[in-house]
Amino acid sequence: MARFNNNILYLWGIVCSLLIMVERVDGQFLPMVKEWQPDAGSMTLKQVLIVAEDSSLVKEAAYLEEILSEASIEVVKAARPDASPVEILLQCGAPELNVRKSDYRDKLLDQGYKLHITNKNITICSRTREGVFYGVQSLRQLLESHPSGIPLGIVRDWPDLPVRMIMLDLARQMEHPDYIRRVIDFCARYKLNALHLHLTDDENSCLYHEDYPWLMHPHALQADQVRALVEYAGRHHMEVIPEIESLGHSRVFIRHPQAGDILHQTKAKSLHAIPGYTNVLCPASPLTTQYLNAMYERCSELFPSDSIHIGCDEVNLAGCARCEAKWPDVSAGDQFLQHLRNCIQLAARKGKRTALWNDMFWRGWRGTELNIDIDAIVKDIPQSSVVIYDWHYHKIPIEITAKFKALGYDVIGCPALMSAGYMIYPNSRRLENVRAFAQVAREMDLLGLDSTIWLPQRYLTDAMWPGIAYAAAQSWAGDNTDDATFFASYLQNYHQSEQGDVYARIWRDLGRIQLGRSEITMACWNSESSLQKAAKQAEKKHDLYQEYLDRVNDIRCRIAEITPTISAHQTEWHTFDHAMAVLAGTIKRMLVAPQIAQKQAGYEDTLRQLIEENSQAVKWVTEDWDRNRFADDIIGKDNIAASGGQHLLHSLVLVQRYHQQQD
Repeated sequence: MARFNNNILYLWGIVCSLLIMVERVDGQFLPMVKEWQPDAGSMTLKQVLIVAEDSSLVKEAAYLEEILSEASIEVVKAARPDASPVEILLQCGAPELNVRKSDYRDKLLDQGYKLHITNKNITICSRTREGVFYGVQSLRQLLESHPSGIPLGIVRDWPDLPVRMIMLDLARQMEHPDYIRRVIDFCARYKLNALHLHLTDDENSCLYHEDYPWLMHPHALQADQVRALVEYAGRHHMEVIPEIESLGHSRVFIRHPQAGDILHQTKAKSLHAIPGYTNVLCPASPLTTQYLNAMYERCSELFPSDSIHIGCDEVNLAGCARCEAKWPDVSAGDQFLQHLRNCIQLAARKGKRTALWNDMFWRGWRGTELNIDIDAIVKDIPQSSVVIYDWHYHKIPIEITAKFKALGYDVIGCPALMSAGYMIYPNSRRLENVRAFAQVAREMDLLGLDSTIWLPQRYLTDAMWPGIAYAAAQSWAGDNTDDATFFASYLQNYHQSEQGDVYARIWRDLGRIQLGRSEITMACWNSESSLQKAAKQAEKKHDLYQEYLDRVNDIRCRIAEITPTISAHQTEWHTFDHAMAVLAGTIKRMLVAPQIAQKQAGYEDTLRQLIEENSQAVKWVTEDWDRNRFADDIIGKDNIAASGGQHLLHSLVLVQRYHQQQD
């Protein structure tokens, strides 16, 4: 009998799991909530009275009022005898939440909430304002996915990870503050709580400082702009973390002859504007300390975050005459550690912790091994002062992550939505990187996840939203988020379409198209020699490229099927369609390269069609640029010389110019 009862319980557990999955598939929550106990019935909100039980929740109440107004729901300030508004109570309390054991359990509890919907009122309860804000987001999603009446029930929810972050690479392509605000809006919708701004790199310096006007991007963020962005992010419970490259990735200085005294010297042949120097700030130069002190000071003035990210990744410290003169018997590894100590001290004087990439500790860079003993760094870099940003964009060497965690450092896992080798859209390898690192972060109890978006000139900006939402879902609820459910939920939640199953199949098939940046660049042939190269590549891999083209054409047919049902955020939807059209055109150019190169029968008609399709692609990418970027960027729309084969728009423009010259 006991065995029979156990079997019944087992079967009942399966039934309950299936019922829960039905709730997930219908898209009402994204990220998926931890616990959803539905009750019978639903409630229609027409008139609402918002009650903030605690005065500290005034801003959350105002945010909720904005959401309700957008949904055409009347918000009254007091109950009237002739009306019976639904009361939405926002309260600070301690809801019972089954949060896992964690070094960060208090942080997870602080962000958890209980949302209780009855046929008479709604209550959102959390220990903190932030948790109430996330409860508001879940209520918002119910309103959007159930316009005819939200279901009754109880949500108990909390995040997997305390820090859930997106990184924007402003230094390589300065995006407009209005776009950054759109990113903040979107991130808050899906319960991300931090934005990492990569402000300096080889290409640009995007945080303005009056002591270095010659170094700054024409649209470098001014103090008032930063304050406005930080204030806007704060209203959405998002921390903004600035990054200032503090050692390598400093080629921006090489464009300026007056910067020689700040750069690392080299005895090797140099092709830079200042011969004899590399793209590394020289640890032995007092001008390096002066520059970093000024930039850290600016960060401390403008960003209330408790940390400054100092970069310090991918550094080649080989052979500097200035360093050898100052430290004749000091190894490159010890020079690196000494510089880190200096940076940490500079940041500490501003009241900031130091965040840094960890790769130089375990692999060096391009053969320049520093031979730093990870076990020995504790005495050099105190755990309380440092957050390790652990980046791996392919296989994750968990022993490295585990080592830093065991030494007592806060560790943030850093997968990539876009990185070297990828263009146009975040493909399945990038999503797998995010999913795998989110799992590692949960299992190793890391501080959080920072999903990085590098090299924005390679893609259409407004095609990135599904990837950001995917990172948010994995960061908050990765254990109960499968890909098919995610994409179905995303389409319903963000675009208000019921065709989620079709959209999920689109992303499944899209993941099978593994086209790298080098192949996309090759397919954008714009000279006789590059045409011949593409033709040879196409002959070797014709069947694969044909399979890719058939697949993406089928995807575009399914997009056309969904498009009439899209009722929200249509610009973002059409940009995704345009990205797929650009991808299809790129594959087609590769496939027909032999026909064009050999002037086979019908090549004129094929070429004419290619020219028309490329012209349309240029128009689409330019429109995306004009929405989100600056026309006169250093790596701008018309600065073809700056592309270096990295820039999607430049590649398409070069193709267009080539065809015009042929005519």
